[in-house]
Order: sequence, then C-alpha cells, then structure tokens
Amino acid sequence: MLCKYFHEDPNELLLKEDEDVPLNPCIVAHGPDVLTSKRFYIFVDKKCTFDYINSALESVTLPSACYYVFNVRYPEELSATLELLQSSTFPDLSESLFWYVWFKR
Repeated sequence: MLCKYFHEDPNELLLKEDEDVPLNPCIVAHGPDVLTSKRFYIFVDKKCTFDYINSALESVTLPSACYYVFNVRYPEELSATLELLQSSTFPDLSESLFWYVWFKR
C-alpha cells in the first residue's frame, strides 16, 4: 500500500466501522474487513458527510476533495500519502496550488 512506502500509518485514513473517527476527513469501511469492504463512508469532523459509497476509487478521491473544499491541512502522519493522492487524482489542482504558493512568497 502507498502508506507503507512513505512509512505512514494507513489506519489514520482508512478505518473500520466500529472505530472512533478523527476530526480530519477519513474513510470508514463497512463490514468486518477493510480490504474486502464493498461500502464506504466519508467522515469529516466526526460526522458522516458521504454515505453509501460503493466504489473504492470514489472513497479515495472524496477525502482529497474534502481537504481542499473545507481548507483542512493534511495531518503530519499522512501528509506524503495524501499529497501524492491529490497530485495523481487532481493534477490541475496540484499544479495551480504549486504556482500560487511559489508566487506568493
């Protein structure tokens, strides 16, 4: 998994249904096993923002959108993983943010 490559904990982003959810956007998998789950929920500020997501791909892209829309910083424990996900799923957004930060100096 991508988190393992960056030596980050995947349990900060992908949680089981019975676990306590953090304030930052996260994916909660429905069912006994996270990896074989067929339904996902997206939580933001400990509230279910998107429910009944049947696509694993959609469940990965929605938290990236939540971080951007709600202007939330990536947690240190997942920053490299989330930045790579953002740049691969929203390449135009990543490039525009790069130039905005670069010229704002």
